[in-house]
Amino acid sequence: MKRPMGLLLGLAVLAPAPAFAAGLTPEEILAKVSQTYSGLTSFRLAERRGSHAPMSMQYTPPDLFGGRPARYETDLAASIPGKIRLVVKSREGEIWLVSDGRKTWEYIPNLNEYTETVAAPLLEELWTHPIYFISVDFAQYRSLAHEAGRAKLRGEKTLSLGGQEVRCYVVDLAISSVWRTLWIDEQRFLVLRDQLDSPAGGGPDVCGSHVLIGFDGWISQLTNADLGPISKDVFQLAVPSGARRVDSFSAPSEPAQAFGEVLACLLIGSTMESPVQGPEWIAHDWCNDTQWTQYVGLQGTRARDFTLGILSGENVRLEGLHGKIVVLSFWASWCKPCQEELAVIQKLHEQLAPKGVAFLGIDDESPETVEDFVKAHGYTFPMLLDRDDAVHGLYGVRFAPTTVVIDRKGKIAAHYVGAGGEAQLRQALKSAGLDTTKP
Repeated sequence: MKRPMGLLLGLAVLAPAPAFAAGLTPEEILAKVSQTYSGLTSFRLAERRGSHAPMSMQYTPPDLFGGRPARYETDLAASIPGKIRLVVKSREGEIWLVSDGRKTWEYIPNLNEYTETVAAPLLEELWTHPIYFISVDFAQYRSLAHEAGRAKLRGEKTLSLGGQEVRCYVVDLAISSVWRTLWIDEQRFLVLRDQLDSPAGGGPDVCGSHVLIGFDGWISQLTNADLGPISKDVFQLAVPSGARRVDSFSAPSEPAQAFGEVLACLLIGSTMESPVQGPEWIAHDWCNDTQWTQYVGLQGTRARDFTLGILSGENVRLEGLHGKIVVLSFWASWCKPCQEELAVIQKLHEQLAPKGVAFLGIDDESPETVEDFVKAHGYTFPMLLDRDDAVHGLYGVRFAPTTVVIDRKGKIAAHYVGAGGEAQLRQALKSAGLDTTKP
C-alpha cells in the first residue's frame, strides 16, 4: 500500500531557481535517492508533517486528530541493526519509542507511563508501517527508482535545512490524479521536502481505484538530517522522575486523547487496555484489494494460514499442523533477547513435542545466516524462512522476539512481544490447552 506524505507547519521559502544544471536525468536522480535510502545504516532525521484540512483517511482511526488538520513532528534516529529512537509530537499528544537493541521502552508523557520490553525492533518492518505518519517513508523512497517513468525534472531550487541553504533538484511525479513534488538534496540525495496534492474535495489513491484522500494536500519537510554515526547514548531512555512503569497504558478518557496510546500499541504490536474503537481497527491494502488488520487484540482470533520453506528445502503449512498446539517464534540472529528465548524454546521443544506441541522459528534473513546460526546453537526445531516478510506482515510483527501461540483448533491463545522466558511461555501454552499436570 502506498501512503501519502504529511504536511509541514511552516514552509521554508524557496529562493529563485538558479540556472538549471545539466547532467542528471530524472531517472538517475530517483535511482540515487533509492540507493541512498537503501544504504542508510546510522542516521537521525527530524521532520514536520501535517495536512491542509481535517483528516478523513479511510484507514485513519476516527477522531485521532479531533477532526482537525494533522500537525505533528517526528525525530527519528536509527542504527542498524536494532537501535531506534522515535519521538512523535502533535497537539493531541506525544510518544517516545526507544530501543538499544536489547530493551525497548515506550513512554507517553501525557499519561506519565512507560513500558519496558526485552525486545529489539525489526527496523525493516517499522519502515513499512501502515500508519504512514510515524516516520520518514523509507519504503517509498527506496523504491522511487521504479517511478522514474512518471517523473519530470522541474528544475533546481534552494531549501533551508538546519539553518543552511541546500540546493535541491525539484522533481514532479504524476500518480493517477495525485501530484507529488520532491525536493531532493543534490549532494546527499535525501528527500528534504515531499508534497502531495490532490483535487479539492478528495481524489483517488495512488492505485486509482478508491477514494482515500478527503483533503487537498500534504507536505512533509526535514528540519535536520544527520547521516551518522549516531552515539549509542541516543538509544537510551532516561525515565523521567515519577513516571510509572506499566504492562499496558491506561485507557484514554476520550478519543481525542488516544493519540499516544494508539501509536504505542500500533508501533509495538501490543494490546490496549481499553481501545477507543474496539478490539481491532481495519485498514485495507487497496492496491492488492486485500484486507489488512492491525493486530490490536490479536488474541482470540483465528490464526492466518501460511506456507514457508525450512532449511532442508521442505515446506511447512500451518493448516497442516491443525490438531497440535503451535508456537511461532519470530526472531533474528543479531537479536540478543532472541537467543535467550530460543534457548527456552529448544528446551520445551525437547520436552513437549511428544505432547503434540510444534515449535516453529521464523526468520527473514538469508538461508546461509540462518543455517550458520542454527548450527552454532544446536537448535533442532524447524526454522522457517520468511525472506519477503509475508508472514511477519500477517501477524503484525515489528519486534523480535515475538511469540504467537495457537491452540489445537487454530485460534490464537496468546501473543506477546519480548523475551518472556520459560514461565511466560508455559503460561501461554497452558492458555492454549496444554495439560501441564501430566509428565
